[in-house]
Amino acid sequence: MSAAEDLDRELEALAQGVRQKRRNRLVVGMALILAAAAAFTVNTFDGKVKAAQAAQAEAVAARIAEQDRIAQLNLELEARNRKISELSTALDAARSDAEKAQKEFAAFKAAEEAKAAAAEEEEEADEKTSKAS
Repeated sequence: MSAAEDLDRELEALAQGVRQKRRNRLVVGMALILAAAAAFTVNTFDGKVKAAQAAQAEAVAARIAEQDRIAQLNLELEARNRKISELSTALDAARSDAEKAQKEFAAFKAAEEAKAAAAEEEEEADEKTSKAS
């Protein structure tokens, strides 16, 4: 159970990191948008220049949002791959333990059968000895 708890804690830590990165990117994105808006209002050029700057700010915001989504998906993929790797390792260990248990059980069963056979032979030998007397 502690391995599952450790995994849960690790996944939670990764999720917190993802959320923090998202917040940071949102702040950067908002700062860029605000900077673009400030530049837009300060700019005294004609409407075409203002429209071009607004379009550029939107493109920057869209790129930031796209990069954030890609980063989030990459982190999720890494977390899933890590979890799959850990589960595969645990499965291999469980298989190994099961094989060892099967071998030990087979050895135990063979020992019990050998004891039973020896006891039976001893009984037969005792019966022959008692009949011979």
